[in-house]
Amino acid sequence: MAYFNKAILKELIPVYPSILIVFGYLKLSLYYQFFGVQIINFIDFTEIIILFLPDVIYYLVLLSLSVFLHYVIAPSGYGAFVNVSEDHVSEKYLVNRFIKYFKYHFWYSISLIICFILVVVAYYLHRPNFSFLLLITLFSTLLYILGYFLSEIHRKHLLNSGKQLSATVHNIISVIVLFSFFTISNVSKEIRSSLNNPSIVNFKYQGNQIATNSECVYLGETRNYIFIQDKSSENAYVYPKDDISEFIISKTDESLILLQLLTR
Repeated sequence: MAYFNKAILKELIPVYPSILIVFGYLKLSLYYQFFGVQIINFIDFTEIIILFLPDVIYYLVLLSLSVFLHYVIAPSGYGAFVNVSEDHVSEKYLVNRFIKYFKYHFWYSISLIICFILVVVAYYLHRPNFSFLLLITLFSTLLYILGYFLSEIHRKHLLNSGKQLSATVHNIISVIVLFSFFTISNVSKEIRSSLNNPSIVNFKYQGNQIATNSECVYLGETRNYIFIQDKSSENAYVYPKDDISEFIISKTDESLILLQLLTR
């Protein structure tokens, strides 16, 4: 359990905020870049943190879940995923090392196989919990692959330097891989939502009434700007909020309506 002592946490505390800020900007940049908007020109540093805050909470929950899974399923707790055994280091063939990894994490491996079977069954039976089950399965699979990937890094480092990879480096790699996966996943989900199930907005801009529809979709907003894309021309339009009044935003489901008035 040495990988989660106080000394390591003290080393990681200054690093994690930087990682969160980087991935906060990365998420916004990837999303708006898809629609041709250079978001860096319309956002300030504090907004990156504020807009990314819901994802920070989401990631912390996922990280807590990953630690829980490591401790519950791994035979020797969290350290079982990072400590490299002598036979793993000495084994030359990748396939044989993976077989050893599978056997060492036997119950985790079996649990994944069962989850994949349940996902297939739920999909063909059109069960409503299919998406949640798929997410859990993909997340567990990611942890499994990450554990093997890190064991290979530990092995390579041990062969080259004769020393174990530091816990700090190990944990930073883990966080970066997990955040990368979920950032890309969230961006993809938000892009599909904006294109297929966009919010409907109406507002006055410099005296003209602006309204979105199936061809002119609302992309999002920052503190000072609103972004809309014309799907037919694939042009993105940026509206400064200082020139906007009577802003109304509603979901496509009319039972869920949120009104917000912006004053100059």
